[in-house]
Amino acid sequence: MADTASSERNLPRQGTVPASAAPLESILCTEELLNRPWRPPDRENENSALVALVSALADSPQTILQTLADKVLEILRADSAGLSLLTKDEKRFYWAAIAGAWQPHIGGGTPRDFGPCGDVLDRNIPMLFTHWERRYPYLSEAVPLADEGLLVPFHVNGKAVGTIWTIAHTSRRQFDAEDLRLLESMGRFASAAYQAVESIKDLRLQITAREKAELALRELANRLDVKIRRLFDSNIIGIFIWRKDGRIIDGNDAFLRIVGYNRDDLISGRLNWRELTPVNCRGVDERGMAELEATGTVQPYQKEYLRKAGGRVPVLVGRAIFEERFDEGVDFVLDLTDQKKAEAGAHESERRYHE
Repeated sequence: MADTASSERNLPRQGTVPASAAPLESILCTEELLNRPWRPPDRENENSALVALVSALADSPQTILQTLADKVLEILRADSAGLSLLTKDEKRFYWAAIAGAWQPHIGGGTPRDFGPCGDVLDRNIPMLFTHWERRYPYLSEAVPLADEGLLVPFHVNGKAVGTIWTIAHTSRRQFDAEDLRLLESMGRFASAAYQAVESIKDLRLQITAREKAELALRELANRLDVKIRRLFDSNIIGIFIWRKDGRIIDGNDAFLRIVGYNRDDLISGRLNWRELTPVNCRGVDERGMAELEATGTVQPYQKEYLRKAGGRVPVLVGRAIFEERFDEGVDFVLDLTDQKKAEAGAHESERRYHE
């Protein structure tokens, strides 16, 4: 459908039914199509029109509607031809493509509820009009006047969203059943081509939006990586990157000091956080992993690590996972040795005080 804002430029005045307007039936002559002299199907011209539409779709998809108008004008030997599309608010028809005598009127249109295009969409059938300005006075501004106008619905995804029309400005040219067949045939093909063009546009918009989102996400991730790396390298707190199977794939110096290992031990791949955890602490680790998997977060908890030289070190562990992969995450480790000594000292002092 056309953009409402762009269609405001040359639209005729909003039409209303005047008291003197001719009845719709008085300007319809659709049944005459079958009574006019019969002529055999013009397959050669029909095929040439379809080939032109295929070429337009392949070479310059944005011209598909104008190519349709040009070929309708040529194949039907009309004086004017074009295509009207509903605006987004569906209140008007926008003349999206015009060929022939009416070409200067491109960008104009008609009201949805009071005009030939609206009548065709309401009934969803082809219609042949004669001197439609007798019912729709605003069309008297579109010169030269139409002696006959043949319109067929234009469908997109099964919905009628406009009309394809062809006009004879004098009585020397009268449309017949073969003209209707050709118009409907080109319309069906153009509809499929137009849907393909619109699908490509939608796909491009989706790709552009996704690329923008991915770029913003990468920029955010890069900023976060820089901040995390600064925290990692600051060694204010122990940090290590883990795999769910227990492997420690990176760690800062603060963490290595806590467990008493060096960087060679880390690089060799010998460090495993599950193996560094005493048996009596593995239950709290498993509960933490289950909570992390279920909710994406885990409350910091206390546990112990086994040191390389022997003994244990009490720690407070905070844990998070990387959003793109659950099998990788990061642990933040705070050494509680001094705190535990202070607590033990306080308890001893309290015991002595009571004694």
